[in-house]
Amino acid sequence: MQFIDVHCHYEDNRFNEDRDEVISSLPFKNVLYAISAGCSAQESLITKEIAEKYGHMYFCAGVHPCNADKFSDSEVRILKDLWQHEKCVAVGEAGLDYYWAENPEKTVQKDTFIKQIHFAKEYNLPIVIHSREAIGDMLEIIKSEKVTNGLMHCFSESNESAKICLDQGLYFSFGGVCTFKNSVRAQENLKYIPKDRILLETDSPYLAPVPNRSKRNDSSNIIYIIEHIAMLWNMTPEEVADITTKNAKRLFEKLK
Repeated sequence: MQFIDVHCHYEDNRFNEDRDEVISSLPFKNVLYAISAGCSAQESLITKEIAEKYGHMYFCAGVHPCNADKFSDSEVRILKDLWQHEKCVAVGEAGLDYYWAENPEKTVQKDTFIKQIHFAKEYNLPIVIHSREAIGDMLEIIKSEKVTNGLMHCFSESNESAKICLDQGLYFSFGGVCTFKNSVRAQENLKYIPKDRILLETDSPYLAPVPNRSKRNDSSNIIYIIEHIAMLWNMTPEEVADITTKNAKRLFEKLK
């Protein structure tokens, strides 16, 4: 059984002391591929270096909404080069985050997100979407900008919101949150959303699944997410791994 982690952050400083050891071990723990997501131009450069070093690593490049006010011309120049890289599979992580009061103004976040949507279309790449406490504005932009090629990362919204994203043609990724006892929405989504639109993620080093909750996360923990989804779907873990791997390869065309 092999599986794909479609969203992680191995550029994060929590991996500084053992990054090579952790990433090198992943193929021996059934991880076929892992996609490290940049949150700024500089972090995206690090994800590129990681992807170049390891055959099983890919990356996406973009500006997270928390960094939306740093979407300068110089950052765009860096990102344009990255989006043409052979191992860059998507634009992102991009989107809206209204949770933290210190985040950039909503208008700035929206503008940066929309610009990245346009670049994703220009470079024929999916866009990886972050949405936190912003689902109304998010859905409005997705519809108005006709976003049809992308991934709703760490999705945990209402089934009504999921339906709108489904109608646009988007995919959804689920991670450790769906294993938490209080994650009612994520578990409802996993039953509502068609199986051919669901992918697996860790968001490493964050959001480790049960039984490793609160520990540093890494892609090998996907197995616990698979086991939980298998229970919800009344399937074997092998079947879940096979379905989600095929879905990931369909969305991210550079994955072989």
